[in-house]
Amino acid sequence: MTVSSVASQESPLRESSQQGANGAVRPADRNGTALDVGHGDSAPNVVRIAILECDPLTPEEERVVGRPIDWFSRLFRESSAKHLPHHTISFSFDTFQTCIRGALPSPDQVPSYNACIITGSRANAFDTDPWIQDLKKFIRDNHERTRFVGVCFGHQVIAEAFGGKVGRMVGGWEIGRAEVKPVGELGSQVWGRDQLALLYAHQDHVELTPPGFSVLLSNDRAPDHAQILGDRCLSVQAHPEYLAAQVAPIIDHLTSGDHGLDAAAASAARAGMGLPVDDLYVGAKMVGFILDGRKGMEAV
Repeated sequence: MTVSSVASQESPLRESSQQGANGAVRPADRNGTALDVGHGDSAPNVVRIAILECDPLTPEEERVVGRPIDWFSRLFRESSAKHLPHHTISFSFDTFQTCIRGALPSPDQVPSYNACIITGSRANAFDTDPWIQDLKKFIRDNHERTRFVGVCFGHQVIAEAFGGKVGRMVGGWEIGRAEVKPVGELGSQVWGRDQLALLYAHQDHVELTPPGFSVLLSNDRAPDHAQILGDRCLSVQAHPEYLAAQVAPIIDHLTSGDHGLDAAAASAARAGMGLPVDDLYVGAKMVGFILDGRKGMEAV
């Protein structure tokens, strides 16, 4: 297992991470940062991923919780090592600052990625900001050319892109650890467990699942906690990429002002933060989907 990095500040739009077959870092290209993430001893299967950043983190927030490229590289590295130990996989990440500058992969770049990951955001998927509308069109135009994986806001914006509806949750925020259950035969097949526990931080949810999608997870707070469109799109409302240490500052922030999280809800959320979650299992399912769609999920 190797992790290395080389930093470059030459591009404000995109950062790159690459890994050679022997785990060595290739020189960073003119587009930005090189980061190796891999496991296994033989020549790796290099999985290229575009991370579409949808939340403008401040320098202080980055100092406290890191950045999406850090979160997803850790998640995929650790989940693959634990749940896909016989696979030799190396991940190569490019980050696009979608929310800040509207950056997205070019039409020529899209097929070179195994998947595009759409991150969480403090924005609403139903907002009319140009970057959100452009992102929805990008998903519709390119989901047959590469796979899409969404978390939280990414889950919601994928739903909206295909005709679903996102709105505020009844009862306010779902934050901290929460349990969800597979929905239907397909949900049971792809998850392989009767129940999952994950970390959450959302006040919006998918009220209406888009046509053609199947709901995979649900609980009494939200009917659509995960959805899938064939072998093309997979999204979850949870944050499997987060650690408890990253959710705790969100709870503190939401209780510091008029954000709709009362003291009792915050206390309950903090109380559950030490309990186990299935983040690496769900991360491995995401990797399986990126590699081979639903078949890849079921193989985990």
